[in-house]
Amino acid sequence: MRHPLQNHPGIVGRRDLPVRARWWNLQLDRKHRGQVSTAVISTGTLGALALAMVLFADVGLVAQLEAAGGDPGAALAAASRGQIGFWIIGGVFASGCLALAVSLYLSALRRPLREQRRYYALRGLEAPDERLRRALRTSAGWSHLKSIWPLTLEVLPSSEGMTPRQVRSFRTLPLMSAEENRDGLASDWGILHAQHARATIDEYLSMGVHSHGFAMAFHLGDPDALDSLAALADMPTTRLLEIGIAHEGRPPQLLWGWDLVRTAVIVRQSESAGYLDRETAIDLLEEITDHIVALFPTEQELLENCQLGFALWAGPERRAEVRERKRLDAEYLAGEWPAVLGPWPSPSGRPLPPAMAEGFARDLHPREDDEDDEDYEADEDGSRR
Repeated sequence: MRHPLQNHPGIVGRRDLPVRARWWNLQLDRKHRGQVSTAVISTGTLGALALAMVLFADVGLVAQLEAAGGDPGAALAAASRGQIGFWIIGGVFASGCLALAVSLYLSALRRPLREQRRYYALRGLEAPDERLRRALRTSAGWSHLKSIWPLTLEVLPSSEGMTPRQVRSFRTLPLMSAEENRDGLASDWGILHAQHARATIDEYLSMGVHSHGFAMAFHLGDPDALDSLAALADMPTTRLLEIGIAHEGRPPQLLWGWDLVRTAVIVRQSESAGYLDRETAIDLLEEITDHIVALFPTEQELLENCQLGFALWAGPERRAEVRERKRLDAEYLAGEWPAVLGPWPSPSGRPLPPAMAEGFARDLHPREDDEDDEDYEADEDGSRR
């Protein structure tokens, strides 16, 4: 089954899903857009001039009609063969130029659609099955925010397996090599090789990134800090307090949404970098999705958690970005993406890791006798050694 069209990746602010023939597509072909614009304008202008000559020249249709008192039949009967030939040739030339201008324009508008279809064919990608759709569904909001693909394992189109000539033929679709994906993992996450990628993913799945620190700060209960964070995230303090505790039979959400969605991006980019094989990546994404839907019954709650995590990570100096993120998430929920990508997944019943299930309770409330057993050993006579 043919792969469905997705959004045009990498262009922030152009988030149609699927990509459509829009006027701004002319801007995507940066290398050739000047040539395309010149060709459209030139042929259109030639067509318009030819049509004007056929209509308004001394031997044109308008002059002939005026001479015949507005009677088309009389005008045609009085016209010479040369005039009729001029009208026919000029009309054909004008029509051809105008048709070519329109064709070039529409072709440029539809180029991103054609290139996506050709990309799927070259890469041998078919429509995602239900397993992959579900595995990717919980990070769809992030895909919308970052203008990346929501229905393929690769975050951005990959050039792997293509010849240099094939790569050059894509004029609007941004292609990333495995090496560029490795560079991104190194700069964003400090990941430098396959073992490091897997260890990082496993660590984030079991212990999170920011959730532990948030749990500790929440446990200390500094009212001023919590109020400031809630204000930065544009969230009622009462809602922030709910995130830090177990609610309606679910463990504390903490910042697990923020942590897990970003871990999903690492998994996808690691697959494109060659650090993970496809099946392993899908297995990990399924695990991430299972954890997310167990903690977040709605997508709106997940996005709210990501907004809070971003606010904590970004800090007050990036308050404008926090507000923009909230606006884009609202745009996403009200737009076409959720309907195109399908409903929010149902829980699978997969057990949560202990830190996630318990909200880091063992770190927040360590047992004194465990600490004594760990720190001291007693000799038979009772002395410490």
